[in-house]
Amino acid sequence: KATKWLTKRLNGLRQQLREAEQALQRYIESQGLVNVAGVKTIATKQIEETAAELVHARINLTKLENVYRQVQKVGNSTTKAFESIPAIFNHPLVQGLKQLELEVEKKVSEMNERYGPKHPSFIAAKAELKVAKEHTNEQIQKAIIRIRKEYELAFANVKALERSLEDNKGTIREINRKESQLGVLEREVEVHRQLYEMFLTRFKETDASQDIQPLQSTVGRIVEHAIAPSDPYKPKTKLIVIISLVFGFIFSTLLAYLLEYLNNTLKDGEEVEQKLGLPLLGSLPKIKIGNKEEHKPFWMFIKEPKSQFAESVRTIRTGIMLSGLDTPHKVLVVTSLNVKNGSMNVTAYHLSDAM
Repeated sequence: KATKWLTKRLNGLRQQLREAEQALQRYIESQGLVNVAGVKTIATKQIEETAAELVHARINLTKLENVYRQVQKVGNSTTKAFESIPAIFNHPLVQGLKQLELEVEKKVSEMNERYGPKHPSFIAAKAELKVAKEHTNEQIQKAIIRIRKEYELAFANVKALERSLEDNKGTIREINRKESQLGVLEREVEVHRQLYEMFLTRFKETDASQDIQPLQSTVGRIVEHAIAPSDPYKPKTKLIVIISLVFGFIFSTLLAYLLEYLNNTLKDGEEVEQKLGLPLLGSLPKIKIGNKEEHKPFWMFIKEPKSQFAESVRTIRTGIMLSGLDTPHKVLVVTSLNVKNGSMNVTAYHLSDAM
């Protein structure tokens, strides 16, 4: 019965659907998936933010690296040499100490001119100048240390951001992999669910039917019973012969027209003069020769003067003579369209005999 078969098929589809759903649930739990789309959105946003921070960090590193290279180039030179570096010389504290140093130098110069090098005021001013220079040198050293630390921090920050960006990209790749596998499992569940629902609907329709037929009726049903013929049947021979003759005549006629259309040979003298635009002097019949008569055309005009071939040669001779009544021909050229048409060996030879 159809109901029995559908019941068995439904049980199998129900089991397949349950297994597909369980496989999907196991994968979600093993991978810790909650909201793949939301996690992917957050990871993408983190990549964008990290990439923007990395751009600014690299710009800052480039600036600090230029200053750091200048400091490295000076090396262990005197403090005076470091003052040539704009980042150090333009520092507010260094500027203030340099200004104080200039004022003390001016004061020392005035004390020297007024009191001399041994006066207590001069000695005190000179000591003050020494202290000012020491403060300046100390501040320059601090600036150098600060430049190195800022460069190292900027370099470490760039590396950290690069690692963070790669980690975020790895996270996105892992999410894509999980999302792809999740999609495969979800599609399997959906396919099994659709099959199950389709067979369930068919089962309900069949179960509700009162005049259900056997299983084979679902494959084919009798629409109308055949009726046995009351009279014997035989082919209509006359009709078939008439139809064959008609179609044969039509086909042969069309074939004849087609062959005539495709035939481009010259068939008579009028057609020769019409297509070539030249007068026709005559025509030679085709001579059939055997293997032992290969030289027959050369002596046929002399040996058989009453033959059709000899008469055709004389007709051509007469045409040539009539065409030269006003101006006799002194030279005749005999040629042909193709090689071995007989122009040299037959026609020219026999014309010379005839004339």
